[in-house]
Amino acid sequence: MGGIACRFVLGSLLIGSMACAGAWSEPVLVAEGEAQRGPWRMNDSDFRWVDDPSAAIAKNGDIIVVWVDQEAQDVMLQRFGGSGREPRFSEPTVVSRSPSVFSWLPRVAVSVDEVGNETVHVLWQEILFQGGSHGGEIFYARSDDGGKSFHSPRNLSNTQGGAGKGRQTRSNWHNGSLDLMVTNDGTVFTVWTEYDGGLFLRRSVDNGSSFQDPVLVGGDDHRPARGPTLALDSKGTLALAWTQGETVTADIQVVFSEDRGKNFSEPMVLVEDTLLADAPKLAFDAKDRLHLVFSRSRGFDLTTSEVVHVRFSLHSSNDVSKPLVLASGGAGFADLAIDRNDRLHMIWHTVAKGGRRPAALQYQSAMVDDLEPGGSALLPQSDARMGGGLQGLLIRKLALGPDGEVAVVHSYFDDSDNKSGILLWEKQCP
Repeated sequence: MGGIACRFVLGSLLIGSMACAGAWSEPVLVAEGEAQRGPWRMNDSDFRWVDDPSAAIAKNGDIIVVWVDQEAQDVMLQRFGGSGREPRFSEPTVVSRSPSVFSWLPRVAVSVDEVGNETVHVLWQEILFQGGSHGGEIFYARSDDGGKSFHSPRNLSNTQGGAGKGRQTRSNWHNGSLDLMVTNDGTVFTVWTEYDGGLFLRRSVDNGSSFQDPVLVGGDDHRPARGPTLALDSKGTLALAWTQGETVTADIQVVFSEDRGKNFSEPMVLVEDTLLADAPKLAFDAKDRLHLVFSRSRGFDLTTSEVVHVRFSLHSSNDVSKPLVLASGGAGFADLAIDRNDRLHMIWHTVAKGGRRPAALQYQSAMVDDLEPGGSALLPQSDARMGGGLQGLLIRKLALGPDGEVAVVHSYFDDSDNKSGILLWEKQCP
């Protein structure tokens, strides 16, 4: 594994009486490759590395991981199961099937219908150039056989606006500005933003067989939307949050839909200040309170970034918690999930040595009402090499299973050793 230590164990976390304090398993090497990054020449660039992992956990406990192989220019998928987390497939499944076009920053989700049939859903960004100022389209594909094979990918965006771009300024943006959520009744929600500014939602009510027309939710060229994230409460209320570009005092915008994405409320701001808020993630708890984690910094300076949590109730106008800073000094680009026991799980990146892009991962868990700062722990040696995510940092690396499973995926890129890889950690929470 190119010098990456094989046994990572986290110490106990002392946050809340039911924080998930179990040890992480030995990491699984999901994929490996070179670490070659030549100059950008669009789809003719000499890029040879693996990157952009995202994970989901199936009903039977299998962990499904998607990533991109930059040399093949495709989205890949593998399924891991058994006590040793062996690969279920002899070779990774090629999801995107577009070797002449870069495929970037996928999301994966799993749904199970009322009779137990499983569907694997994958959403990603293709760097297609169709006449606009920036190339980018949003593609979707689904599998009915656990990920062994996929239906033909379909273009959900069909735009010249640069889909999947999360613009900060005219010259600075992150790819992977998209999100995917599925429900067991066959509803598939997809959202993305464009370089040109718009935020779009497109949904399917037949498990991904067809999609309704896109809905423009927000964003424009003056205040481009960036980093969308979705959550659904027990009553069917859909929440959608994003941040804004072209301002150093951006606030997280949140809207709600009572008809599952046809119409939305006016945007509201849960935390308003003079700092730049970025990379939101949402989750509802058992009381249908909305939890939001996001990055906050002075301008676009990652070294000043901090991770902030706030909680909000749709049913009480006074129930907005005081913003809680969980980590600072270069912490950001968090992910969030809430398990069946009403326990928060969060990961976030920390800035690599020398002020480079975020690399290492921190993890924290706590009951939803017991969250406190200072309770995170490093995924050991995740800071030993520069983290991946070279194409964008708006990605999901955390997954929860139905029986207390927690999985985290992360990539590394070591040009000094010419090695890149995807690693998978897991743990069991009682």
